Amino acid sequence: PFFSADPNAVFLDWTCLGRAIFRRNAQMCALLLEKGAATDGVFMNERRRGRGFLPLEYAIYLNAEDVVRELLKARRKKKEEKKIIF
Repeated sequence: PFFSADPNAVFLDWTCLGRAIFRRNAQMCALLLEKGAATDGVFMNERRRGRGFLPLEYAIYLNAEDVVRELLKARRKKKEEKKIIF
C-alpha cells in the first residue's frame, strides 16, 4: 500500500530505508531503523535484486558518513540484543 506504517514497505521498487539513504537523511534512517527497517540481505532497489546495493554498501557508495554511523549503530544494537540470554 502507498500509505503504510511498515518501515519495510517498498514503493516504486525502493525500500523506505533506501530512499532515506539516497537523500543522505541520517535522522530518517535512525527512525526507520528504530522502527524495524531491515538491513541485512535487503536490497535497496527491488528491481535489481541480487545486483543492487545493500544498505551499508549504498551509504558507503554515497559517502554518507552520518548514515553509515546510524547503520553501524543499528547493527551493533542488533548484535547486542542477540547476546542477551533470558
